[in-house]
Amino acid sequence: MSFEIPGTPVPKGRPRLVRLKGGAIRAYTPGPTARWEEHVQLHARIALRRAGLPRLEGAVGLDLQFMFPTPASWAVWRRVAAINGSIACTGRPDLDNLIKAVTDGFNGELYIDDAQIVRISAEKKYGAIGSVQCTVRSLGDLTPAQDSRRKPVED
Repeated sequence: MSFEIPGTPVPKGRPRLVRLKGGAIRAYTPGPTARWEEHVQLHARIALRRAGLPRLEGAVGLDLQFMFPTPASWAVWRRVAAINGSIACTGRPDLDNLIKAVTDGFNGELYIDDAQIVRISAEKKYGAIGSVQCTVRSLGDLTPAQDSRRKPVED
């Protein structure tokens, strides 16, 4: 199943800590991260409904393309070169933080838990607008480690 999440991708932010009365400490997800994960979850839910598929069980593979708009301050020739792939999107945010925000947003919608992800391919690119292009697939040919059924060994 393939679908698009519109909007400029937001990386997973570090948890914030607040001291409560009595000295207890509570961790919470920063606002921009929480809003992005809700946005991702909404688009995952819509894509799953449109495809008429149930939530994935077992091993999962993901292909993610994070598209970032070119800076408005760049010259036209540089913006065109970036969109055509001649200029790499090497600045912040970090790719691993982008992946984490999306996979956490998919939790409970596309799959039960992101621990099910066993293969992932991801890249950052420049595009005309910001978005995330997602392809999610069930890797049903793989047996989950938690599967207690014994399978015969083939020679």
